[in-house]
Amino acid sequence: MRRLLNTRTLTAVVSVLALSGVWAGVAQASDPLAYVTNEQSGTISEVDLATGVVGTPITVGTQPDGIAITPDGATAYVADFGSSEVVPVTLATGAVGSPIALNNRPSAIALTPDGKTAYVISDTGFEYPITLATGEVGNPSLIPSNSDAFAIASSDTAYIADAADATLRPLSLSSGSLGQPINLDSTTPDGIAISPDGATAYITSSAGGTVAPDVARRSATTETSGTITPVSLSTGTIGVPIQTGGEPSGIAISADGSTAYVTDLNSGNLTPVTLATGVLGTPISVGAQPSAIALVPAAGIAAAPAPAPSASASTSTSTTATLGNQVLTLTVSPPPGGTSSTAQACHAPNSTLGITLKRRTIKHAAKLKFRYANFKLGTLAKRAKRLPATARFSLRGLKAGAHKVTVRAFYTEMLARAGRSRQHKLAVTISKSLTTRFSVC
Repeated sequence: MRRLLNTRTLTAVVSVLALSGVWAGVAQASDPLAYVTNEQSGTISEVDLATGVVGTPITVGTQPDGIAITPDGATAYVADFGSSEVVPVTLATGAVGSPIALNNRPSAIALTPDGKTAYVISDTGFEYPITLATGEVGNPSLIPSNSDAFAIASSDTAYIADAADATLRPLSLSSGSLGQPINLDSTTPDGIAISPDGATAYITSSAGGTVAPDVARRSATTETSGTITPVSLSTGTIGVPIQTGGEPSGIAISADGSTAYVTDLNSGNLTPVTLATGVLGTPISVGAQPSAIALVPAAGIAAAPAPAPSASASTSTSTTATLGNQVLTLTVSPPPGGTSSTAQACHAPNSTLGITLKRRTIKHAAKLKFRYANFKLGTLAKRAKRLPATARFSLRGLKAGAHKVTVRAFYTEMLARAGRSRQHKLAVTISKSLTTRFSVC
C-alpha cells in the first residue's frame, strides 16, 4: 500500500522481499554488504553495513521495487515496476544486462535456493516463474490481486502478503495453489523476510500493529508506528510487534537469525534491529525512497566471469519488431574487446556508441513505404532518411549504469477509400518504436 500512502500511484501496490538462507548477515565481519533499491532515482546502491559507506548508485530502470541476489553472489535481479522488466546486474562490475520483459509490472522478486529460478509477483494478481539461464518467462499462477510482498521459504513453498486484507498466505511453487491465510496483527504489510531456519516470517508494516500503551502515549498517530511482526509459520501464531517507527518497507534477516535490516521508505534510512530485544541500531542514510534490500552471501561478491571468447566478440545486442511487411532489427554495437550481449560487458565512459537499424521485407503482409527513423539517446537525437542506417552517439557525460536507446521508424501505408464515383488512395502514416539497453562502465 506504499503507493497509496504516498499518493504517487493509485493503481498499484509496492512490495519487497527477502530470501531466507540466500543472503548472509549484515554488519558481520565475513559479509558486511547489502544492496538497496531506490524507487525515486531508479537505482540500486551497495551498502557497507559495517562502516555505513554507500557506493555509487547503478541505474537499473525507472522504479525498482524488489531485488534478489543469487546464492553465489554474482548477480542481482531487480524487479523494475516502472518498466515491467526484471533487470540483471553483475555485482562485480556493476554492469547491467539485457532486461527480461514481463506482461505485468513486477512488484516483488525472489529466487529459489538453488538460484536457478526467479519468481516475480504482480499486484494485478499474477505470479511468474523465470528460468534465469535462458530468461524464459513461464505461465503465470493466479494470486491475490493486492499481493504486496513475497518470500521463498524452501524449494517449493513461498509466502505472499496481501495488502488489502492484511493476510499472509503460503503458495506452492510447483502447483501454484494457495494455502489458508494467516491474519496479520498489522495493516499494509510491505515486506517479508523468513528466518534462516524457516520457522518464522517477519513482516514489515507501515501502519503498525497493536501498539503498547506507553508507545501509544508517545506517538501522535499510529500511522507513524511502523512495525516488524513475527509470525510462526507452523502455527500461524502472531508474535509481539517490534516498533520501528516511520514507514518500513524492505527487510532482510542475517544468516544467524539475530538481526533484521529494514529500509524506511519515508526517511531514506537502513536500520539494523536486534530481533531478540527489539533494539534499533544506528541508521544509515541510503537515499530517497529505499524500497527493498538484499544481503550479499557470506562468501562475498563473486568475481566477474572471464571475457567471452574472441569468436563471439562481434556479437551485438539486438531487438527485432515487425510492422506490416517490414522486419526491423535494432543493434547496439559491442564495446571494444567484449560483447554487449553479456551482462559483464560495458562501454567505456566518453566512448562512442554505434546504433544500427536494418530492415527485411517479408511477403503476404501490408506493403509499407519507409519515410525516416528517429534515433534517441537521452536528450540526444538523430534522424535517418534511408535504411540501413547507423547513428553514432558520444557517451561523454553519461553516468555508470544502464541506459536506454529508442528508435522510432515512420512509414506510409496506402489505403483504398471508396468515393462516390471511384476509389481514392489515402496515405496513412504509421510508426514503430524499438528499444534496447546498454551499460556504461
